[in-house]
Amino acid sequence: MNLVNKFWSNLDWDHWLYGLLAGFLGGGAGAVVSGVVVSVRDPARYNFSSSGFYILVLSIFVANGLLNFFSYLHQNPLPAVRVVTTTETVNKTPPITTTVTVQKTEMMEYAAKKE
Repeated sequence: MNLVNKFWSNLDWDHWLYGLLAGFLGGGAGAVVSGVVVSVRDPARYNFSSSGFYILVLSIFVANGLLNFFSYLHQNPLPAVRVVTTTETVNKTPPITTTVTVQKTEMMEYAAKKE
């Protein structure tokens, strides 16, 4: 059971949830433009003062948002593993200092943030 907990806690949930939300909101933003176009094409039924206009915009927002949401979910079904970047400073003959940055993906124990 401990192996499963380590696996789930080492995934980058923040960026994955951010991507899902950004996909939904970005896709839904096209609904505003779609609503304006429909209002221009049929002002008798869909003017800015009618409730039908806002219902139309809301339904297009949800449909476009869900389309992009599931598209992101299709490309990223699970969050990526957290990437740990370590920096090592190697001092050779003074005054030469060489800095080496190593980026590796590894499973490590999740450390809770201290407040």
